[in-house]
Amino acid sequence: MEYEKKRVLDNTDLTGSGSKLLRLPLDFEAIRYVDHTLNGAIQTTFASGTPVCRAEGAFHQLIPTIRVLRESDAFKAVSPHFLRMQQLLSNGFAGARRSSAAAAASTNVTVDTLAMSFGTTTQYSSVEDSVRIYFELPFLKNSWEQRKTWFRTIGLSSAGIEFQQNGYSSLQSAANTAPVTYANSTLSISTEVTEVINISARDAAITGIALFKETMKTEPITGALTDKRIDVNKGNSLAAVHMYVKNAAAGSATTASDALASNIIVTNVRLWANSDRLLKQSTFKRLKDENRNRYGYLAAMASDLAPDDGYALINFVHGGLSELIDTRKGVVDSLDLVIDTTAAGTLHLKFDEVVNIPKAA
Repeated sequence: MEYEKKRVLDNTDLTGSGSKLLRLPLDFEAIRYVDHTLNGAIQTTFASGTPVCRAEGAFHQLIPTIRVLRESDAFKAVSPHFLRMQQLLSNGFAGARRSSAAAAASTNVTVDTLAMSFGTTTQYSSVEDSVRIYFELPFLKNSWEQRKTWFRTIGLSSAGIEFQQNGYSSLQSAANTAPVTYANSTLSISTEVTEVINISARDAAITGIALFKETMKTEPITGALTDKRIDVNKGNSLAAVHMYVKNAAAGSATTASDALASNIIVTNVRLWANSDRLLKQSTFKRLKDENRNRYGYLAAMASDLAPDDGYALINFVHGGLSELIDTRKGVVDSLDLVIDTTAAGTLHLKFDEVVNIPKAA
């Protein structure tokens, strides 16, 4: 008999610098996913202007990268924004994101928002911002296939989750007329693990370990380009390529300008293997339409912004692991994302791979 159990780990207090390691217990039979929630409040003081937080939200700004370590191997290194987009597409909705500002910190934030709210000077900004790390391929609809990528810690010498921290000033975008001072933070990340216990004999018969690996890459876009080639991870089995595009606005101390998500900088998109095998051909906007039609998620506009602005997904795996693109040496020598662009900006990429697909004993 299998059943799921929630295990709440200790809260991780944020310090605004360095990194924090949360060690995972080594008795998990199988972890399906881990939920992280940023909770708490911080006081902001400034002489003039109205600070603005980027639309990616407080979690993403404070923790640009979450790493999951299996002994010395960091097989996941991913940003909260990519995690949020992944959950939005795979589940049709993203985790809770709420924020409000008042004279005192709130213990029950009820206002849904994309970005963190700033109030007047000396007020407290309170936040609740949640993301999920999947260990099973989230777009796989076959539950038996999903469990082949569950994360098992039994037998490991160590495992952990590492939060890379930015300073509190990263909460503010580049646009404000006076510096902002941050103080009296109660911000922390609570972590809850969903584990499967008493796994079936069929599960136990699986030999080897398959890891759902997630890594990121940032590629500058210098202007209007044709056939810009970007190297894609190879050596394992490719499941998906996530793209997130922002424009090149530098921000200003006196105007409310900042780098924003863009749906028009990247136009044509192709994914080539060995320069002669076309795996995907589309445009960025058609990919976004395809994503909405295929996954049926809600991304309503609010204040001229949509949650999925600047984001598009190329996903190969829906029914089973047999759909993965084999990119091992000798099979694929080169794997390139080829794009056309209209203006300068930045392309952020996330690669989903599966390492060591197990076979039944």
